Amino acid sequence: MSLKEIPSNNNSPEAMPQPSIIAISKTLSKLNLDSIVPFFNKFFYHVTHHCYPLF
Repeated sequence: MSLKEIPSNNNSPEAMPQPSIIAISKTLSKLNLDSIVPFFNKFFYHVTHHCYPLF
């Protein structure tokens, strides 16, 4: 009985912060993609076409 109660107690607290962490990570990933992807597109274009400026 005690062994069954320990995982249930461990799962209930872990289930609470996980959705918040996932949501925060998703928002951060969206913000990072919105800012980083255009920069890497310009950088990659600059690397592939040396005669064009970075911006």
